[in-house]
Amino acid sequence: MNVGRVQTPTLKMLVDRDAAITGFQKETYYHVRLTLPGAEAASAKICAADEAGKLKAACEASAAVCTSLVKEKKTIAPPKLFDLTSLQREANRIYGYTAKQTLDLAQAL
Repeated sequence: MNVGRVQTPTLKMLVDRDAAITGFQKETYYHVRLTLPGAEAASAKICAADEAGKLKAACEASAAVCTSLVKEKKTIAPPKLFDLTSLQREANRIYGYTAKQTLDLAQAL
C-alpha cells in the first residue's frame, strides 16, 4: 500500500523496529575483567560459561604482562545551549518550576 513518498519509508522503519522489538531474544553472555592498579581490561562477549571460566582460571594462574599501552588526549565539546522547551523540562525536573515560571524567569534575565 503506497501512502506517500515520505510516509511509506517512515512506516517501514516503524514496522521494522517493531518487528525487531517483538522478535528480541535474551541471551546470556559473560565478560572476564582484569583489574590492575591504574588499568583495566575486559574480554569481548563470551557465550559459554565454561569458556569464560577457563579464561578466568588462566588469568588467575599466571602473571599479567602489558604488551602495549595507548594514551589518548581527547577533547569533548561543551554541551549545546538550551532551547526553551528543554530549559523548561530541566527546570521542572530539578526545581519543580512550571513552564510559565521558567519562561518568566528566563525573560527576567
